Amino acid sequence: MQSSGPVPEQSKSVWRAAPESLAAYLMLAVVTTAGIFYVNILPVLVGGLVESLDYSNQQAGNVTAANIYGAALGSLIAVLLVKRFPWKRTVVGALLPLLALDLLSPSIAAHESLTALRFIAGVFGGLITGTGLAVMARTGKPERAYACMLVIQFGLGGLGLYALPSLTLIYGTKSLFFTLAIFDIAALLLIVFLAAYPAKKSKSADSNSKANTQRAKAALLPLGLMLGSVFLFQAANNGVYAFVERLGMEVGLSVEWVSLSLGLGAWVGVPGALLVIGIANRYGRLLPLLVAGGGMVAGWWLLHYAENSQAFLWSGALVSFAWAFIIPYLFGILAELDPSGQMASVGGLFSKLGLASGPLVAGVILMGNDYSLLVNLGIAGLVTSLCLVFISALRLERQRASSI
Repeated sequence: MQSSGPVPEQSKSVWRAAPESLAAYLMLAVVTTAGIFYVNILPVLVGGLVESLDYSNQQAGNVTAANIYGAALGSLIAVLLVKRFPWKRTVVGALLPLLALDLLSPSIAAHESLTALRFIAGVFGGLITGTGLAVMARTGKPERAYACMLVIQFGLGGLGLYALPSLTLIYGTKSLFFTLAIFDIAALLLIVFLAAYPAKKSKSADSNSKANTQRAKAALLPLGLMLGSVFLFQAANNGVYAFVERLGMEVGLSVEWVSLSLGLGAWVGVPGALLVIGIANRYGRLLPLLVAGGGMVAGWWLLHYAENSQAFLWSGALVSFAWAFIIPYLFGILAELDPSGQMASVGGLFSKLGLASGPLVAGVILMGNDYSLLVNLGIAGLVTSLCLVFISALRLERQRASSI
């Protein structure tokens, strides 16, 4: 007997994870991370370019900045596409060329050529990550979805930071870019098991257009503050983080201790993200952000005493824990401002711009090898970013209270 109608998508496909399950959030986190995993091994990538290809600090900073500026362009494209096309097709269409470029990168040694190649790779990576961030905003618990992404990034990033420095000494930059390629393949395999996550519509989209317009205007200031905060937060932190391995070597720490410290530090980020999954908004946003922000400032300040191996170790631990804890809250606020996920993609764009600008500026500062100045500027940018978050979060909490 022939079927009387089209076969539902669920029955045609392989097993799909329940859209709001932890398994789905983790798989979505892997897919989203594939586009920008190089940021999580950035100190090793910078160190590998300096040691294996004899790049200067500034040249290595230029390559990584080009990669992330490309990702910013890709995130902008994601903002334009995320509401118009099925997200899976967009991501698969970007993962395939990204995989090819990651496999090609180890064969390129010239600074200018590698910079151009990594910019193009960044465009595809940014499209993947920007789309993934938008999809996370469509989930039932966005902050938990973002926290799962940080669990993946810091967990696997810690493994990379621990293992890759030794492998780079033996195999050069091949070990770095092949690691990125393995991540691309994993994302291609896992995306099959994820749901469609269609864009959400405003609950009152058709009932009161005047009220919706007023709400949109009221959200403009918090949105502007949050985008500025995301940019400064990522720029300030990534500018220091990109060269923290070089700082450790500069003050006389052994490569083994630096690798161990960076790896353990990144792994400490995992409980930071897990804590967000556990408490979500139980204590609001202001108090958790204040505590985590203070810990992050203390972590960067410890780099002034990096010649002490324990100070270097604790610096990485404090920074990674706070970084993994704070980011889900930043994107959770953006998700609250726009449940469709488009503003999360815009936030992804500003995040990439910040991630790229930090190492670029840091590379210029370090032409004089002044790591103290770099650390102080990073702390100043971080504090400014947190101030913008507090203002935005406070306005949102007051608006929520007044609407009850």
